[in-house]
Amino acid sequence: MQNHKLFVLLNSLSPKEMRQLRKLVISPYFKKHGKCIEFFDLLHSLHPDFTDENLNLAVLYKILYPNEPFNSQRLRDIMSYLVEIVEHFLALSYLKQEPLEKSRILINKLYRNNMLDSLSYEIRIAEKYLKDKSKKNENALWLEYYISFITFQIKEKNEVFYGIEVNSANQVLENWLRWLYVSTLNMASELEENRSLPKSSSVFTQILTTIRNLQFQKTDLIVVAMEMIYKLQWSKKLEDYMELKNFFLEKRNELHYQVQYKCIQALFHYLLVEGFKNEALMKLDDYSLWKSIGLEIELNFTGNISSASFYNGAVELMKKRQIEQAEEFIHKYSGFLTNDVKKTILNFTLANLYFLKKDFNLSFDYLIKTDLARLGVLKMTYKQLQLMLFYERGEYSLILSYLDSFRHYIKNKGLGEKLYNSLFSSYKVFIRLVSIREKPYDKKSLEKLKTYLETLENRPNLSGWLKQKIKEMER
Repeated sequence: MQNHKLFVLLNSLSPKEMRQLRKLVISPYFKKHGKCIEFFDLLHSLHPDFTDENLNLAVLYKILYPNEPFNSQRLRDIMSYLVEIVEHFLALSYLKQEPLEKSRILINKLYRNNMLDSLSYEIRIAEKYLKDKSKKNENALWLEYYISFITFQIKEKNEVFYGIEVNSANQVLENWLRWLYVSTLNMASELEENRSLPKSSSVFTQILTTIRNLQFQKTDLIVVAMEMIYKLQWSKKLEDYMELKNFFLEKRNELHYQVQYKCIQALFHYLLVEGFKNEALMKLDDYSLWKSIGLEIELNFTGNISSASFYNGAVELMKKRQIEQAEEFIHKYSGFLTNDVKKTILNFTLANLYFLKKDFNLSFDYLIKTDLARLGVLKMTYKQLQLMLFYERGEYSLILSYLDSFRHYIKNKGLGEKLYNSLFSSYKVFIRLVSIREKPYDKKSLEKLKTYLETLENRPNLSGWLKQKIKEMER
């Protein structure tokens, strides 16, 4: 029952958002079932603990209709009404966070209704707002295009618009091209971020080259930022990393927070993928810098932090063996995780923390509380931690079974060649390690395994831990 759309939607809301939602629920604007408010208040008291035990329909129905026989359809009707209200709330919340999108919808409605005086006023307000560089994101570029388009369309017919600076047809096209260019750069960056395709084979490269060769202004900061992000992702060169880094640090306060965050994501991703190959880059403290700024951006502009920022921030401290700082980080920022991901990512982060502290039983407890289906890209990390915990707890018979499952998982996952080879190398060393560990001490076999590990063509991604386990067996 907890997977019903209503409970999934409500579970994603913070306590503050639930209080705001109630104002909409009690509003007479929405046609709703007579028990909607009472049922919502009941769910509000349970939020966010929407478990199957708490959501027993018969029990809920008895609270709403204490003297009537159970009617599941009656309750489902109320739930359907509430789903509609919650969906409206989510849309309104988005418009509140994105005032430019609200302006676009309002201007479009006024234009379609031929309300020209009101349209002229709203356009002036929007144009004043758009002069601020820090307000420029993709929505801003689209709004600039749309305003220039409808102004051009109406100008000759209505004297209301004579006082407005009117763009030519060429300017309308230029505004459209600027939005199209940035949108395509953004799409290319997001869709091809982790691919290792040659640049010449990318459809995006062909499209972007065509658009770039057209005549339109390309000096907007958002355009410059997105070009640098795309260039870094394709080239993976240190000089492009430094170029984006210097640009971001200099122009950060002039960029929209969404563009700031895209810059941070690109810079951080480069460090994760390429940083270990470059000794000079590793000496920089950029990991901490980007995590700090990324958290600041998220907290200041969204009021919460993403599961990725939370997990990466904690794990980076763990990698440096800064256990106390990691615990402080988890305690400080776990309250800013959204309800829909909080339990999963918090449990998984704590599983990693207690593994580092060598409290393997507590680490395992947190791991089994983690919802694997919600981990996304961290599923592979989960499976590797699971294997290491089985080993540390001496559950060798389980490891062999799970190793076989792990082998099939990485084989069928469609991973890139480099990542697959690294994971498969870990599998091959792991299975040999367990085989030796189950038998009486054999120095010759151990030396053979050490040699095998050192001579592998593809370095296992767990090589540090594997080497440590081999060393622990030496006498």
